[in-house]
Amino acid sequence: MGGLENRSDPVLLLSRPVGPLQNGFQPARASASPLAQARVLPALLPLLCALAVWIACLRRIDPSAMNDLGLASVLPYRAWLPHLLLSAGFFFVICRQPGRVWLPCLYLIALVLVLHATPAIEYGTLRYPWAWKHLGIVDYIQRHGSVDRATPILSAYHNWPGFFAAAAFIADLVGVRDLAGPALWAPVVLNLLYLAALPMLYRSFTDDHRAIFSATWIFLSGNWIGQDYFSPQGVSFFFYLVLLALCLRFLARQPSPAATDNWRVSQAMATLAQWLERGLPTPSALPNGASRVVVTATALLLILAMTVSHQLTPLVTISALGILAAFQRLAVGLFLFAGVTVAFWVLYVAAPFVAVVLPVELRAMGELSASLVDISVVSPGQAFISLICRLLTLGIAIAAIGGGIRRLACGYRDGVAAALAAAPLPLLVVTSYGGEIMFRVYLFALPFLAFFAAALFFPSPRHGSSVGTPAVTALIGFALAVAFVFANNGKDRQYAFASEDVAAAQWLYENAPQGTLLVEGASLYPSQFRNVEYFTHVSLADEPPESRAELLARPARVLARWLDSSDYHAAFIILTRNQQAYVDAMGIMPGGGFEKIKQALLASPRFRLVHATSGTMIFTLNQAVRGMGEWID
Repeated sequence: MGGLENRSDPVLLLSRPVGPLQNGFQPARASASPLAQARVLPALLPLLCALAVWIACLRRIDPSAMNDLGLASVLPYRAWLPHLLLSAGFFFVICRQPGRVWLPCLYLIALVLVLHATPAIEYGTLRYPWAWKHLGIVDYIQRHGSVDRATPILSAYHNWPGFFAAAAFIADLVGVRDLAGPALWAPVVLNLLYLAALPMLYRSFTDDHRAIFSATWIFLSGNWIGQDYFSPQGVSFFFYLVLLALCLRFLARQPSPAATDNWRVSQAMATLAQWLERGLPTPSALPNGASRVVVTATALLLILAMTVSHQLTPLVTISALGILAAFQRLAVGLFLFAGVTVAFWVLYVAAPFVAVVLPVELRAMGELSASLVDISVVSPGQAFISLICRLLTLGIAIAAIGGGIRRLACGYRDGVAAALAAAPLPLLVVTSYGGEIMFRVYLFALPFLAFFAAALFFPSPRHGSSVGTPAVTALIGFALAVAFVFANNGKDRQYAFASEDVAAAQWLYENAPQGTLLVEGASLYPSQFRNVEYFTHVSLADEPPESRAELLARPARVLARWLDSSDYHAAFIILTRNQQAYVDAMGIMPGGGFEKIKQALLASPRFRLVHATSGTMIFTLNQAVRGMGEWID
């Protein structure tokens, strides 16, 4: 028992492994007895049944029939059964067989497959238009061997090129020219990586496997905002989780007021840190100094990788490392290294980009409402999806508050975890990040919100063992998984592309000459994934209201005038089903405006349809009309 019987502090007793007589949730020794095997088979049965039903439902869904509820609108009723079976089996295992930690890991892997492999298999193409833009930067690097920091086209990507340069290097190394196929599986791969990193992070706050695994389930089900795709954010977020886990598990130290000499302020901070983190498990000890050097070097490399790949994640990293240093859980060196590295990159390497963007960001500060959909103007389906997103987020936040209170009542103070949950909050003041900063703040806070939400049911190893706990948690886990499908896939009518529409966009980007004007109904199609520097893009959906009003009044005349310009070597209009779904659902062109434009172009002799699929139409100006701008008006 390691002398724990003589300790008088009950919190310390709760925070460390204890014997089976005191705690029934310690890992059991491996046993190959028939009785042990008999207990494993019922635990695996829900998992096997869930996978069987899931596989049976695959390829029986028609994505083209989706409405504004997204993927959920075309799922058969039996397709929801795997979510229920996985939740029931998972929470039964962690509540009744906590010793076999590999069992909940299998359930979590299956959850990732059901949630993220389903759209990849059903759609068969890369989801999200911005994922295609990321392919465009990789394509640019493969063709030119470098980036262009001065370009106005996707300039942020050129100034933080680490992710794209690494992808281009790997693609060239293995001889792959088109990454659209491998990138399709990025959500599955990234969530499996998150699944590997989160338990290591959570072990810094508790030894209770029930809380660790249930928090991971909550994170996977609550991570609905769609940043786990082929992107710098998706990879940098994984680096962020690993960095925090390394700092808390292997590089951490215990705050000690005695180690601060006579500095009263430092002594007060150390005393406060000790009080706020009371109940944390002891950090893992490295076997020798060489291992600590390796871990430290890994942490430094992770900071560098995030700094050169993404604008936002390094800022959260600085905040988080500053919190750990303030709590005296981490030496100040990593915090200073991160601050200096990010400052050098922002103020020197990316200085031209920052000089252009900074005034815009300063004017946009505080515009949080821009992140939220106005449900009064969108379609009923999209209004429902927005409501689910908000309820899912609010539900996890409320559960986290309740879990924090229960942990506090059990003697834990979890100051480090609570502070890390608040680490991204300064971003709300620093940047609007294109109007989506609230979603990114939620993403970085979610690992810790999930931990506290799990504590609502498992606040300590001595709690959460009642008879009804497996049933209650299973129902909640099922509800979270179902809500994820609506929230994460609720806009797939806009974000998922048919293979023929991808082929049409590929035809355009490969055949349009350099110096081409591309007029798009909206940016919601496989855009800018090939030869990105050749084209100038104009989105009808992003035009000012007065410009859209003029366009809807005389579509053919206005668009003919736009295309008949000597500034461009060629000009095309591309209209797709995804663009129309977005414009109609979000109320951008009310009264069937998008369809009106399409029909006007089809009927006008000024335009020629040069390429078409069932969902995409590409028009250009008839040669007989070119140069007749005065006649057109």
